[in-house]
Amino acid sequence: MEQEYFRHGRFRVTADMVRARTRSIQLSTIEGVEVTRPLFFMALAGGAGLAGLGLIFGDLLYWHEIILFTAFGAAMLTLSWNVGTLRVFSKLTREKGWAVFWWISPLHRMRDAIETAMQERSRGR
Repeated sequence: MEQEYFRHGRFRVTADMVRARTRSIQLSTIEGVEVTRPLFFMALAGGAGLAGLGLIFGDLLYWHEIILFTAFGAAMLTLSWNVGTLRVFSKLTREKGWAVFWWISPLHRMRDAIETAMQERSRGR
């Protein structure tokens, strides 16, 4: 049985393969891995704008509108901060690679597992 470095639902990293939902790639072809939060930067303007709108124009709005704007803006920022993208670059796809959107915490652990598996593979284990 091959060594398993990470498993979380449909995400799996073994000594030979990386599987993420409907995608899979051989570990030997991976050049790099990165985890980013692209939704956060897109939602930053909208979420901060809604929260700021509720606070700045608070004297013109009803109390439930203030709460709605502020809560929706804060929820948008919180949700987008917790969602991330794992991007895998391989020798076969060059800079295009492929990406998987999911919650950020498992993606960070998966990236660490891929890097550990790549290091052990390069050492010849």
